[in-house]
Amino acid sequence: MNKKPEEPEQSRRPPTDPQVQVNLNELLQALQAVQAQTTYRPVPASQITPSSTGPQLGVTVQAQIVQGTTLAPAMLDALEKYSAGAVSRMVAMAERQQEFVIRANENAQKYTRADIMRGHYIAAGLSVIAIAAALASEKIGYPWVASAFLTFPVPAIINALNSLRDRPKAK
Repeated sequence: MNKKPEEPEQSRRPPTDPQVQVNLNELLQALQAVQAQTTYRPVPASQITPSSTGPQLGVTVQAQIVQGTTLAPAMLDALEKYSAGAVSRMVAMAERQQEFVIRANENAQKYTRADIMRGHYIAAGLSVIAIAAALASEKIGYPWVASAFLTFPVPAIINALNSLRDRPKAK
């Protein structure tokens, strides 16, 4: 009773990309040219093996591994022959990527500094409140409460002064 809706005819066909079609047509033409150049010589029956039963075509792929930030001049020339303007586009992309990395690092440093300063302001505010509470506790006659209030700000202040003394000097 439940009938599946029919799929449109287009969805059954494989997607066709014009660039892929062009490359496949070029490959087919190259293979046909190689096949036309191949001469057929009959093989005696005694020499027939599964690999020698007919003309064989193959494609050779050459790869070159490059390490580093720049390509060799020969590779740049070959790339420029393959696609005009490719090298200038690659250089422009590399420059934009480098600018982006520099901006991202600057923003990260700026936000880190802002976070650190916010932490310093909070710690300074808490220290002032703790010292005021210690003075008030001493004034009303509770010295042990005053010493409890001072356990937080005094070591923090000493640590801050030590870090100021130990940090590298700006040149």
